[in-house]
Amino acid sequence: METLVAHDAIGRLMLQCARQPGLAHVWENLLGFEGHEFYMKNWPELRGRTFGETLYCFPEAVVCGIRTAGGRVCLNVDDNYIIDEKDEILVIAEDDDSYEVKIMVRHFLQVNASRVLHLPKVVIGSILH
Repeated sequence: METLVAHDAIGRLMLQCARQPGLAHVWENLLGFEGHEFYMKNWPELRGRTFGETLYCFPEAVVCGIRTAGGRVCLNVDDNYIIDEKDEILVIAEDDDSYEVKIMVRHFLQVNASRVLHLPKVVIGSILH
């Protein structure tokens, strides 16, 4: 566990916002009650997939990281990390009911061709066209 000193964090955020025009607006949208927010949820249908694959499974949200079964929150996760059955996916979305998993078959065929080589050519051809 890491201790966060509030006045140090606030001071750093204020300095960053002064140096970067528009950054205060980003923080306001992420941490305020208006706009998009962070959500974590377990998606059993993603178990066994890589984190890189999950990036394409939420068209209405932005995948940021995971929370492991042990409670550890990880941002900027390696694309090859395998999603565990108890992992929760961390996303930025408009509301908790504004996004859902959508498996993008075309992406998986292109990126993970080794997983689908056993499929008949007719099926692959009809999906890609």
